[in-house]
Amino acid sequence: MAQVVRRVISTFDLVDILDEEAVQSYASFHLYSNREAFLVFYEGEGIGFAQLSMGLYQRNRHVAELDIGLHCNFRGSGIDSILLDAIEDYAQELGVKRIEVELLQTNFIGMELYVKHQFRIEGKVEKTIYSKGEYLDCYRMAKFL
Repeated sequence: MAQVVRRVISTFDLVDILDEEAVQSYASFHLYSNREAFLVFYEGEGIGFAQLSMGLYQRNRHVAELDIGLHCNFRGSGIDSILLDAIEDYAQELGVKRIEVELLQTNFIGMELYVKHQFRIEGKVEKTIYSKGEYLDCYRMAKFL
């Protein structure tokens, strides 16, 4: 079974059963430094993460941008829902009232996950990602907590 580990990246207060070097390496590659995040491990290997970036000003501090990633072998397995539930609970602890996420229009598994968790499409963002020589469109989704 996968583990969802809540951690503060800047302090690395590690759980004993995880290899500190592996956690640090995975976190430094996937996460922005000095922000609290959730990491997901399966059989000692990092397979996913979720991170919130809150607004900087009083007027938008209630809004958080979600950055989430899960290894393709584990998408749609239920781990993604556990991770999203954990980050939503944490967002509520922080006083976040709205979570926003942007995902590729072709990310059908992600779209299904967010819809299942009551996120709604608010619009299409054209040509926001450049990959393999082409510009790709994204959907902007959000949820009020």
